[in-house]
Amino acid sequence: MAVAHAMLLAAAVLSQNLTDALRAAYADDERDDRFASSTVDDGQVGQPFRAVLPIGDGQVHGQNPTNGAFYAYYPETQRLEFHFSSESERTTGEREDGLTGLIYYPVFILDERIASGGSYVGQNAFGASVRVNVSRHYRDGVAILDAPGITDVRTMSRASYETKLTLSGPGAREVARDTVVELEGRLGRLDIGRLARCTSDYIGPTIDAPSEHTMHTCFVGAVVERVAFVRRSTGEVLQEWRIDNSPAEGPELWNRVRFGMNRKQFTAAFPNVEWPRYGIGFRIQDSGVKAEIDIRNDLVSSVRTEIRGQSPQSARAQMMAKYGSPVEDRCQYVDTTCNTTWQTPDGVRVRFSSIGSQYLTVTYDMATNRGY
Repeated sequence: MAVAHAMLLAAAVLSQNLTDALRAAYADDERDDRFASSTVDDGQVGQPFRAVLPIGDGQVHGQNPTNGAFYAYYPETQRLEFHFSSESERTTGEREDGLTGLIYYPVFILDERIASGGSYVGQNAFGASVRVNVSRHYRDGVAILDAPGITDVRTMSRASYETKLTLSGPGAREVARDTVVELEGRLGRLDIGRLARCTSDYIGPTIDAPSEHTMHTCFVGAVVERVAFVRRSTGEVLQEWRIDNSPAEGPELWNRVRFGMNRKQFTAAFPNVEWPRYGIGFRIQDSGVKAEIDIRNDLVSSVRTEIRGQSPQSARAQMMAKYGSPVEDRCQYVDTTCNTTWQTPDGVRVRFSSIGSQYLTVTYDMATNRGY
């Protein structure tokens, strides 16, 4: 049963392209012909969007909106708090990497509304007739592909932002009722290869609860570049967060791999390499050389490479020519066991190690590191 959406968003104010994408997603979700072409315009990928969301009173029952934005006031300490967070939504489909099944996204809920679907007379298993009320619950959101403070959206279930102010009661009331959440960014493609997607959850009638309820959640992929709490009347920014796309600033360990790189920075430098979701290391191959990347606290800590096709003497001579005199040299017999260490001007420790002529490695880390 199709439901008309005369006014898609009553409380939130969205840019037109975001509104259009959500409308098209609902149209796809409610169509009878599942084989028909989608009405979602994927040409909007990359376009800028903007959303302004209301903030409800989180301490009054029924006034806390499910868009995840609320305020709370504590008179004892005169503390006014604003909170905004995402929730997890799931969909099914085939991702661009070929995997199928459930796919989870952190989603900022922008708005919601409930529409009556009428009623009908049903019959239970005992033959008794009962009138069943039908309702439809619609929620609109953006699936977070990236956002301020996030290094990898795949490993997170929520994005959360908060700010705290110290204000007296009357002043706090004025600020609380005048503040909104502003989101800015660009529309992006979901893992399933589409701009937008919907999910539906159905709760059927029972003897004790003769009602039929369907929850529709539609979301558009988005790179959220800015989140802010802003005074609506004055434009004053109480606090804002912006996405950090700056490159890693740590010293280069090896072939563009820098010390302290986070997941996002590494992926930007090596887009075809999969950063592990769990674990403390992974392997890559660059310029024909295999390297093992060690991770600590989700940051690049060291790189270890294997040298193949060279004798220990030749490999060590090349290292000497590149790095100069070593700071430590335990290498009486190069063709048996040898350990030589250099330190670069920017603090990178380079350690050459050979065990016989078959196993040659070079490890790059910072001179302050311990335990390797």
